[in-house]
Amino acid sequence: MSSTIFSSKVFDGHGKEGHTCALFCKEYLPEMLEENLLKLCRNDLDGQHLIEAAIHQSFLSCNNAIHNCTQVDDTLSGTTAVGILIDGHDMYIANVSYRSVGRQALTIVEGKNSPFGATGLLVL
Repeated sequence: MSSTIFSSKVFDGHGKEGHTCALFCKEYLPEMLEENLLKLCRNDLDGQHLIEAAIHQSFLSCNNAIHNCTQVDDTLSGTTAVGILIDGHDMYIANVSYRSVGRQALTIVEGKNSPFGATGLLVL
């Protein structure tokens, strides 16, 4: 993992409280990603697996946090999330969406040593 990381995210809320769900994720997901990257840096994972694990854990943590937040009603609302993380010459793109009602899919595309080229696909 390099010392220079760029990260950007886009959220698209849906349902009556979709805007609230999107704002929640906008506020908390970047903090969760930073926390998970720092925590996983202490482990012996190589850079690629570290970043994939941090992205995966951050999206799961944010999903759990919004379900447990009493100020956000996500019963019939939610948000789609797309995130890009650039680490040196490596780009990771994560997308969370609904494939069917109530079923989430997290996809992480990783472009290794290629500016903006994807060489692998991991569906979680």
